Amino acid sequence: MVERAENYPYSSAPAHVNGSEDAVLGEDLFHNDRRRDYILLLRSDIPQKEIERLRYATRTGMPLGSEEFVVEMEKKLERKLLQRPKGRPRKEYS
Repeated sequence: MVERAENYPYSSAPAHVNGSEDAVLGEDLFHNDRRRDYILLLRSDIPQKEIERLRYATRTGMPLGSEEFVVEMEKKLERKLLQRPKGRPRKEYS
């Protein structure tokens, strides 16, 4: 690993931090005021528990956010985002 995200060769961070062009990105993502916020985020210490939550969500494809956020996203996207029980759904009899 590298000390800083912008030193990782396969990262978009150098373009975002330096405001330079990137062949893949095509255009600048941040204006100067937002760039400072992005750099502060990169330099901040993220608690290990939060890193583990992020890695779990990334690995499983599950959403990361509060229950209210996930419910709101399910309504907006009109699809279920939370994990459902494994296997075929049981038939409901009337």
